[in-house]
Parts: sequence; C-alpha cells; structure tokens
Amino acid sequence: MGEATPLFYFSRENMNISLTDIEYFPKLSEETACFSGILCIDNKPVARVRNHGTGGANSYNPIGQLDDYTINKNLLIQAKKWAVTLEPKIFQEYNIAVANELDFVVEDLFEKWFADTKQNVVSFNE
Repeated sequence: MGEATPLFYFSRENMNISLTDIEYFPKLSEETACFSGILCIDNKPVARVRNHGTGGANSYNPIGQLDDYTINKNLLIQAKKWAVTLEPKIFQEYNIAVANELDFVVEDLFEKWFADTKQNVVSFNE
C-alpha cells in the first residue's frame, strides 16, 4: 500500500507567523535572550516557544488537547518546513549566510518586539 496522507496536512507558500504573550527574562539571558511566548500561525495559537538564554535552540511545545494538539503539532512541523524555504539568514557581523529555519524567524520576531518595547519604554520615560 502507498503512504497515507497525513490527516491534517497543511502546506502553502506563505505563512503568517507571529509571536504573542512574550515574557522576557533579562537576568536569565546569558548567550541568547531568555524568553517564552506563544507561536501563532494565521493568528491561531499553535505552540509555546521558549529559549533558556544559554545559547541553545528554541523549544516548541504544541498547545491544545486531543485533536487541537494533533493539528497544532502538524502546523508546527509545516512551519518548520516552510521556514527552510525562506531566503538564507545573513549574519553581517560574521559575513556569512546560512539556511533559514523557524528559530531564526522567531528570533527576528522577538528582536522586533524587543526593539518596539525598548523604544516604547524610552519614549515613556522621556
């Protein structure tokens, strides 16, 4: 018999990835930012994402019960596959480009949130 198509298969060229409910822990941040948040695809909460701030990769835990968990786990797998199709991530300080991945997408979202938050705090204190 042929290989079965996954029940919750999801694929397309573009995904609307966002990061919400971000909590940042600067005192725990060593080599990378220590944070947690909710990864959303098309505004649907899919997984809790965390980075322990010690230089390692993010951890992703699908959220939900039963069917929702299965759907979200599949969406997370598809998001990881999608991220690899993006333009390479360029690290100008090291003059290198590497294949993109979901961790880099999340890192970019966190950095944008951090910059916006920092800017808002600075303008609030002025």
